[in-house]
Amino acid sequence: MSLPVGTIPLNMECTRQLKDAADFLPKGCLTPPRRKIGNILRPMLLPWTQHPVNGVLLKHQRVAHEAHQQFEQNIPRSLGVGFSVRDIDIKIRNLAGVVSHLFTMRAFQGQFEDKKLCLLVFSLRGNRQFDGNGEKEWDPKTMGEMGDGLLAVLEALKSNKVLLDSAIPNSFGNAVLFKALEGTQDCSFLPRLLILNRAFPSTEKAVANQYSSLIGNTLVKAAQFSGLYANPEKGLVDFLQREKSQNLSRSGRREVVIIEAKEDHYFSKKGALASDLHLTLQTVGCTVSRIRLFVGGLHVMAQHSIRLGALIKNRETEEFVTPDPLMHYGPGESTAAAVARLMLRGDAHTSLIITGNDGTLALEELRTAKDLIEAWKKEAASQAEQQRSQIAS
Repeated sequence: MSLPVGTIPLNMECTRQLKDAADFLPKGCLTPPRRKIGNILRPMLLPWTQHPVNGVLLKHQRVAHEAHQQFEQNIPRSLGVGFSVRDIDIKIRNLAGVVSHLFTMRAFQGQFEDKKLCLLVFSLRGNRQFDGNGEKEWDPKTMGEMGDGLLAVLEALKSNKVLLDSAIPNSFGNAVLFKALEGTQDCSFLPRLLILNRAFPSTEKAVANQYSSLIGNTLVKAAQFSGLYANPEKGLVDFLQREKSQNLSRSGRREVVIIEAKEDHYFSKKGALASDLHLTLQTVGCTVSRIRLFVGGLHVMAQHSIRLGALIKNRETEEFVTPDPLMHYGPGESTAAAVARLMLRGDAHTSLIITGNDGTLALEELRTAKDLIEAWKKEAASQAEQQRSQIAS
């Protein structure tokens, strides 16, 4: 069971020797050139890496930004009564006991009557690194560094008795999560409930929608050379197969929810998760729900990153039939509401949201946290009213 709401420490520590790029590249290689290649490749491989040039948004950013404005009026402006938001600092000490990194997470905590919710947000951005030259922004250049950083945070949470009930990796956050899990044999770091939100499938698929096969194959090889290659789709299946074969699971039957955008500019069609992934997950003992949604009137370049509350079930929605599906929601209901119901199955729920490549703590607050909190409060109130009605009758 998770710690009760309000008891998550504001400051945590973990002792771990975090690795750098050289530790994740072949021995004897020329690390600086590989890192330079990685810097060049990153905007080509990962969604939303590109930043405004001289203050001017690039085309895909401009289109997405304009499309998002259509929905901003519905974003809750505050967390409302019973919820608080605060930042949590996690210090990572090296083996010499010196603080080498400082990760800042954002915690949203609250309750409705006897139900409690805590959302923790982890981002690749806004963290600090300390060395002999002073303090600087943590700027991981390889997948290994990104995963190692998240694993340190997971270890700190666990050592402080913050137990996770679910994880929500958004977009590229999926690659970071399964790179982190490669670095441990402890299966308990992956919570029982996993919600893949328009998740990054693999480097091969990430380039499939954007480039010709010749350019795409070249980019994949360059990603492998520079330490930016990732295949979290395979990583998920491998992790669950290993867990099942070694009987390592301590959290009961695993549950996986797959949320996809039907016209995802990055991860649909050639770039989509395997069409039979939900079936494969069932064979390794998971309870699975899979749904593919389309937001009408929204440009294809914005379907990937539109907030969770704007993903509404409509006649364009595709649901994959699975035994005993987790998600249940009717036409016109948001995906945030369906996820909130999953979080209300117990008295308390703690979830880790892992941002995408561009996600800051503030951005993820708008894209995911606020919608989930608003939906959770409404569903909690509805369930409480139903219980009172049943008792009265």
